[in-house]
Amino acid sequence: MEWNELFDGSGDGDAVDPAHDPVSGPSGVGSIELFDLDDDGYEETRVSHTEAGMTVARDRDGDGVMDTFTSIQSGGRYQSWEISRADDGTARWEQTSSGDAFE
Repeated sequence: MEWNELFDGSGDGDAVDPAHDPVSGPSGVGSIELFDLDDDGYEETRVSHTEAGMTVARDRDGDGVMDTFTSIQSGGRYQSWEISRADDGTARWEQTSSGDAFE
């Protein structure tokens, strides 16, 4: 599975039941919640529920760009990714861990 499938719901996993989710739409996003985990007044953490499961993304340095994300599929499979920046300013996502939450 590619990392972008974790956001768009095209990966494996059971669908979110739209009857229990008032925000469901054609994009497959069931709900999005924002959190300020470090109590600095900036909601740096975003939790998205999709048809594929749940994604947690975090802007660790406060620059407005999500630096890490973890996807947990409805079956328990997870993948974590982190953005890596080169000296020339280009960025790419690198997988940092994966596994099964229920093993």
